[in-house]
Amino acid sequence: MPSLQHDFSLRSFNTFGIDANASSYLEITSSDDLFQVFNNPEPVEIDASRRATVWLQRAGITSAYDHPMAVSALRSAAYTYVVAALSSLATLIYYALMLVGASNDD
Repeated sequence: MPSLQHDFSLRSFNTFGIDANASSYLEITSSDDLFQVFNNPEPVEIDASRRATVWLQRAGITSAYDHPMAVSALRSAAYTYVVAALSSLATLIYYALMLVGASNDD
């Protein structure tokens, strides 16, 4: 079962032993863990950009001039996950087609 940890020290993962903390860290140790993560997206912050824009507005951090630009930047950041997923899928399809093509070249 994957475990979500908060305020996790990354010291053991970096070369120089610098103490840095991750606000959230999900440890996946098996393919079953990975399957659970993709079938149960609760640990993953899917709606973070929308919540961030609401927080920016409520907290008064952005002005009327800056807020639309902040919303645009956060929306663009959210789309990077979609693009990365599509890129991974395209790579998987590419290698699958190479494998099928290689088996047909008898």
